[in-house]
Amino acid sequence: MENRDPGELGHIMGKAFSEAMGPKLSATEKYNDFLNETKYFNEPFDKRVIKEQTYYIQMNEQDRAEHLMFVELVNVAKNKKAPNPQLPPNLDTLGNAGFEGLALDETVKLYNKPGVRVALETIVANFDNDSPLGIRANGETYSLRTASNKHEVDVCRQAISDAIKDKVIAECGSKRREVLSARKADDKEQIERRVREAEQIAFTLAYIGGVFDSNDSRWS
Repeated sequence: MENRDPGELGHIMGKAFSEAMGPKLSATEKYNDFLNETKYFNEPFDKRVIKEQTYYIQMNEQDRAEHLMFVELVNVAKNKKAPNPQLPPNLDTLGNAGFEGLALDETVKLYNKPGVRVALETIVANFDNDSPLGIRANGETYSLRTASNKHEVDVCRQAISDAIKDKVIAECGSKRREVLSARKADDKEQIERRVREAEQIAFTLAYIGGVFDSNDSRWS
């Protein structure tokens, strides 16, 4: 067997291990994985693990703080308790005991992120009025109230995401001083991220707040 320098051998073994483990995901791909995993808040997340992610390290201070609030929101949804029926369905209710772990001021900050308020209003309107957006696919009209499975809910959620895109772009400019343009290729990824965040935060707030707990809803 040919003699090899130990350093060279270590490099070869490291490369082989990396190839066996598959291609390394970029920060954007990692963040998209996070959004995919939190869309229906099936699993709780450890903030310590989140803070080690490349995408988190690359965020600015404001985005980091808001992201950790988003993580906490997902964890609250995972461990949801039924809201007190004596309390009004508003942000104060979401900040009450029973949703500990997410302070009221943090809930308000998430609500004020670009696109979240209009997304939440659209979700509630779609649920209450069946389909004010005229959500259609394959000749069918969809709403969050009448959806009977995850696919139909996803159709509604995608339509709501599409409907709030312009609002997200405008509010990023006014609230965050981020000048984003749907015509710029470099901005498309950032816009998609902000839109997904807004829709998912709004959907999670609606879930925690009991919007979908009505007996009129066919899905859970």
